[in-house]
Amino acid sequence: EELNALATALERIAQGEAPGEGLAMVRQIQSSAGERRNDFTAAAALAGEALALFESLGKNQYQAGFAAFQLGRALEFGGDPEAALPNYRKAIEAWKREDDPINLASTLHHIGNCEAYGKRWRAAMDAYRDAATGFATCRVCTVDADHSLARGDSRMARAIEAIEIRVADPHEAGPFQRHAIGEQLLAKPADHARLVALA
Repeated sequence: EELNALATALERIAQGEAPGEGLAMVRQIQSSAGERRNDFTAAAALAGEALALFESLGKNQYQAGFAAFQLGRALEFGGDPEAALPNYRKAIEAWKREDDPINLASTLHHIGNCEAYGKRWRAAMDAYRDAATGFATCRVCTVDADHSLARGDSRMARAIEAIEIRVADPHEAGPFQRHAIGEQLLAKPADHARLVALA
């Protein structure tokens, strides 16, 4: 898929159709490759360049949302979750404008991670709850008819219990544990009713 996107971007550049937009797309692909190599500094620089190009063109704001999301991921995974937040919020604007609930939910999940790293527990819970709601709405995850956990899903139950403890006592866990809990919330069917009740 990335090779097809790269070929399309290079073709558009060669034909002079959209040199700025094509170059921005190439930078996004390069950023994605940097992230896969765990070179988050390079990934952030390339995604930042892509975002700046899209913003300077003043069009294709949806693709600019992807560049902002990619920059946020590179910053979050590179150890600077505070710097990631404004980029995730830019991405959210694009997802809302284009009515893209899947990417909106995914970005909210990342915001939850960043808020948890910053020890803003209520904001993290709100973001995780909104992400779970979004995924449930899109049917990416499911819940039982009575809004309970799928039977036998002890990992999800432990994750939700850990978050309940964290909201009550935010000093219980370190950053890795907070991130892992956020990942667990969306990795399996979410207990939507309990998440909403925590908010």
